[in-house]
Amino acid sequence: SYDNPSSAIKEEMLNRFKVKSEIYVKDGGGSTSPLGSSVQFFNCSMDYGATPYSNLTRNAERLRKVFSVLGDINNYPLFYHCRIGTDRTGICGVAINGLLGVPFNEVIQDYAFSNFGKIDGQRYPHKDSDPNGDDCAKYIDELLAMPGKNFQEQVIYSLLSIGIPEQTLKNVINIMTIGNKATFPTDIAVANGGN
Repeated sequence: SYDNPSSAIKEEMLNRFKVKSEIYVKDGGGSTSPLGSSVQFFNCSMDYGATPYSNLTRNAERLRKVFSVLGDINNYPLFYHCRIGTDRTGICGVAINGLLGVPFNEVIQDYAFSNFGKIDGQRYPHKDSDPNGDDCAKYIDELLAMPGKNFQEQVIYSLLSIGIPEQTLKNVINIMTIGNKATFPTDIAVANGGN
């Protein structure tokens, strides 16, 4: 299990991939990485489950922290995870890829690969397709309801609206792209809010 990784996993993560930071988005506590004290541990545990308000709002503080870590080059190489890597990890992946300008259909196609793993049920791209309305589908529908000319603008608008600073988003783009940098739309205006 991840909580007690084998020496082979530690060897791969620490020596081959040179992991410096871990972003923990699973619910619950934790203050140290099971990989050891050389790995910075960022507890960004996300709430998971039905609530009467927006998923983005519900996890705004945690998403701000995730993107703050992603926006600092000194934290790389890093990895992020939750319990099974589909919903909370999934929305981080959807938001990161959307921010970088990956088209929506490609983001959803990548997310659908989750269904090939042991993930406690099927995952869908939209909550209306799923009678249980798993959390990542709720996030995706919220992102698609935001203003913007394309998915990247909808994601940027969403992230700005929950209080992630524009400079942090630009840092993430610059860190995660090489060559021709992903563009940051200049015509998105949002009243930044923490809630």
